[in-house]
Amino acid sequence: MSVVRRRTVVGVLLVALALLVPGAARVEDASAETSPEPFFFVQMADTQFGFFATPLLLAIAGRSWNGDDVAREAALFERAIAHVNRLRPAFVVLCGDLVNLARQPTQTAEFNRIRALLRDDVPLYLVAGNHDVGNTPTRASLAWYRSTFGPDRYTFDHAGTRGIVLNSVIEHTPKKVPLARLAQRQWLASTLEQARRDEVRQLLVFQHHPLFLEDPVEPPSAFNLPVAARQHHLDLFKTYGVRAVLAGHYHRNAVAADGALEMITTSAVGRPLGDDPSGFRIVKVWPDRIEHEYYGLDDVPDAITFDD
Repeated sequence: MSVVRRRTVVGVLLVALALLVPGAARVEDASAETSPEPFFFVQMADTQFGFFATPLLLAIAGRSWNGDDVAREAALFERAIAHVNRLRPAFVVLCGDLVNLARQPTQTAEFNRIRALLRDDVPLYLVAGNHDVGNTPTRASLAWYRSTFGPDRYTFDHAGTRGIVLNSVIEHTPKKVPLARLAQRQWLASTLEQARRDEVRQLLVFQHHPLFLEDPVEPPSAFNLPVAARQHHLDLFKTYGVRAVLAGHYHRNAVAADGALEMITTSAVGRPLGDDPSGFRIVKVWPDRIEHEYYGLDDVPDAITFDD
């Protein structure tokens, strides 16, 4: 069965693979290996159902909170999906914080309801965020995510480009899951080595936390990875020629670089925290480069064109 016919990576095959190798899976390429044609995909982040109606904001308004108020996130995600259905990208990657509160049934149900509106021939790849597995993830929180949304590390291929999806939360705060972090690091090293053997043209990494926002040696914060973890990954990515790391978490846009490696941080589909409106990023991919631009939901183009 072609992957093009799958809506998400949470299908029956991936769940079966996740049971055999917890947290890891591989989605095969549905496109021609030798296709020279450029393509585009959509990167989203932070739908974060329930974030607009946080307890503090509701308390100020004199309203109670139970996590069920997701109307604003639902409306924004529905608009984003409608744009995607019209544009028909090769795939969509949603870089974490799918919900604001893990295990909150309304938030999960509404996210799942709206993602099901995505057209069948556009795969949706999900990334684990800190609100999905907890700021300090545990084995139980990782198991809940995997059983609800699918693997938290895996690869997928399209037209000579390989996407590598990582769980950055266990790198940011590994205190309670050191073995999960070790397993992911070992898997990542072997995955990058396999990509070299496969002579993959473009390697893109997707995760929730940015490695850095402005400078690869900037101080650690809630919005980037600790210095040691950051350097570990930068060294690997540069050794194996990763083109870019695409992340969310910041609820604002930021683009920086470490040599040839681009660090692309995309603002939220849901509630933004800066000047950038709710929206998503369109990434154009050629065999030798990528180009990208962020669009607010009011400014998404009618069609995507390639100049060459």
